[in-house]
Amino acid sequence: MKFFISMNKKISLLFNKLNFNELHYIILINFLLLSYFILVSFKPIPDSTHYLVSFLNEDDKSDLINWAILFIKTPFYQFFGNVFQSPNKYIVCTYLINFIFINLIFFILFRISKNIFISFFVVCTIIFFKFLEKVSISYSLGFFDFFNHFIINADILKIFTVRQFFGIVFLLSIFFFLNKRYYTTILLLFLNNFTHPNSNLFCILIFSTLFFLKSINDKENFKYFLI
Repeated sequence: MKFFISMNKKISLLFNKLNFNELHYIILINFLLLSYFILVSFKPIPDSTHYLVSFLNEDDKSDLINWAILFIKTPFYQFFGNVFQSPNKYIVCTYLINFIFINLIFFILFRISKNIFISFFVVCTIIFFKFLEKVSISYSLGFFDFFNHFIINADILKIFTVRQFFGIVFLLSIFFFLNKRYYTTILLLFLNNFTHPNSNLFCILIFSTLFFLKSINDKENFKYFLI
């Protein structure tokens, strides 16, 4: 453990000597992400279930299979359903949402830690583990299957799905919570019920706990817990 801490400090000092600023870190992260997509030969192909649900109407319950597929259809598909039906739109949205996701993680971590190198290091670690996961899958090793559920099952660095959109809204909720914009946080939590309600139950539990703990120290915050 001491070795890794020592290495972290040495690398951080090296980056400081190279006059790395925030823009350099952002460029490096995005270049690393682009390299990842090239190395794994990333091909954005829609998930079959999500593809089908984008075509089905609410009244199309002719058989049990259609009824089961419609069960996962949330209002998200009313706005983004056509993305799954267009190969060009799907490719653009897949790359775009992954770049937004990774950069947002970096900015949130930077906001929390106040240390740009640690934020950079964590994001690089995420990309590195995702690469190891791809290698593991290719050789049927199964070592990194746990990464499929990283960041509350948000499908990070994968094809465009409703879970990615959910993950971005969740990260924005954290950002506004840290900036004490609690009403905006509550609004985003409410909106996430229309993307992936099952996962959002866990998020609501997290923020409800945080608001409750804040209300213990300051009764003024109790209203946010009630909302």
